[in-house]
Amino acid sequence: VHAPLMSNVEIEIDEASGIIRVTPAKPVTVDDACAAIDAIIEQPGFRKGLPSIWDMRFTELMHINADDIRRISEHADSVKEQRGDARIAFIVNSDLAYGLGRMFEMVNATSHIRARVFRHYEEGEAWALARD
Repeated sequence: VHAPLMSNVEIEIDEASGIIRVTPAKPVTVDDACAAIDAIIEQPGFRKGLPSIWDMRFTELMHINADDIRRISEHADSVKEQRGDARIAFIVNSDLAYGLGRMFEMVNATSHIRARVFRHYEEGEAWALARD
């Protein structure tokens, strides 16, 4: 199931492989990210516990800071009952994006959110789809 959320974020639920693919355009705001988190749950084909890949390779993040990461994290935590215990892989291609992804990992180290940041799509996808 493939549906553009808005002009800034595209969401696809790949039912065959059992993964959610989120592709933010550039630039993306904190509000866009929070709206995408909400929209994922409303997508046809969504099931609790589906892992997701956020492909951030073409997203402008220069304006995102630590407070923004905390806001996004808090919002993601607020939908944990609907989202379930699902892995989130962030795919990035810059040092800034990698650092922001690591910050998201650290902010969520003690929460239900299992997130990791990767520089290679295939590696992130393999981790997201892995069973514990």
